[in-house]
Amino acid sequence: YVTGMTQSSDFPTTAGAFDTSYNGGGDAFAAKLSADGSYLVFSTFLGGNGGEGGMGIALNGARDLYLTGYTIDNPGPFDAPKFPTTAGAFDPTYNGDYDAFVAKFSADGSHLLFSTFLGGEGGEGSQAIALDAAGNAYVTGWAISIGWPFTGEVSDFPTTAGAFDPSFNGWLDTFVAKLSPDGSTLLYSTFLGGSSYDHGLGIALDGAGNAYVSGITQSGDFPTTIGAFDPSHNGMEDTFVAKLSADGSRLFYATFLGGSSNDHGLRIALDATGSVYVTGDTASSDFPTTAGAFDPSNDGLYYDAFVAKFGPAILPFATFTAKVEIELGPLADDDAFEVKATFALGVGSDGIDPLTEDVSFQVGTFSTTIPAGSLKPDKKDKKGRFKFEGVIDGVALEAVIRPLGGGSFEFKAEGEGVELTETVDLDVGLTIGDDGGSTTATAELE
Repeated sequence: YVTGMTQSSDFPTTAGAFDTSYNGGGDAFAAKLSADGSYLVFSTFLGGNGGEGGMGIALNGARDLYLTGYTIDNPGPFDAPKFPTTAGAFDPTYNGDYDAFVAKFSADGSHLLFSTFLGGEGGEGSQAIALDAAGNAYVTGWAISIGWPFTGEVSDFPTTAGAFDPSFNGWLDTFVAKLSPDGSTLLYSTFLGGSSYDHGLGIALDGAGNAYVSGITQSGDFPTTIGAFDPSHNGMEDTFVAKLSADGSRLFYATFLGGSSNDHGLRIALDATGSVYVTGDTASSDFPTTAGAFDPSNDGLYYDAFVAKFGPAILPFATFTAKVEIELGPLADDDAFEVKATFALGVGSDGIDPLTEDVSFQVGTFSTTIPAGSLKPDKKDKKGRFKFEGVIDGVALEAVIRPLGGGSFEFKAEGEGVELTETVDLDVGLTIGDDGGSTTATAELE
């Protein structure tokens, strides 16, 4: 099964296909080849007189075919063909500039079961699609600011209440959206990006419906998470890898991947253990590679392909709450903090072991990792708490983890000799092994 774009009026189609006539300006197409590639089982156009491209394709259990991509309307004569949408679709009306589209064909390519626009006034394109077991369709792509580059950074791309990020961040943002099996309802839609350029290119799902997204970012402030492989932007364009909750409300993790030049994360996949595989291209001679890898050197004049594997994602805490006190000193690196948090392990957690697992935490702009084996049982405490006292990267730290019972724990940490901002609302995060969580706390300033 393949999709793409054609400007050929004689592109091969098959009898009985949904649309056997070229519409003009470039059409999307969907085609099915036999298992041995010897004949064309079906082939159909999908488009209007403006221009379309099919960018992603997926199948459900019944072999119904889902497409996603972009469409451009051309006003043209009143009788010119328009991009086809269906009754009851989430958005049957073209919104402006470019729109993303999501469409579903019958297994034999003869019927358009649903087709909807997805977009706003600024311009959007969808790049990839994945389906869950219930037939919900997840798509990712890009949304551009209305009137860019002549106006401010604003977009009316549809987002949903409770989404991770309902606000447009820069002149081009990644979007991630979930549509119902019949294409009638936008179940969630969120932006994902920073103040510059962010472009979602690949999407995959785990069994729980969590969405894993790969793409490109130029944003130094792209949202990353505590414990991420690489929380810092490296060069011109970096790959990003991110995981969103099944309802689109939480960013479980996000990381950069790249070197000092351009790096593009084009596609993403998962295995049964939850490991994440990303492929793309890189022009960075310092792109991170691993000992024993097939080819640790960039060999091309311009771009090399890359393949990378990340371990299973952090399992989110079921609950995580925190209180923070900050004392700002008169000099740089002269601030102090105290954080008190409680958390409960999430469903599926195999527990935490502070004696053998790294403990990473973040308070505002400060973050650190207490290496595995550094916390010790507190012999003076009969409640089974673990304690660390020491200096890491010049910061005097004290941290305590105490079980509360029923899979719940208390975490306390104090630090002196750090550089913090006067921002009252602070991001607070904690990761212990493969369990973690984050929240926003209103700090008390002293």
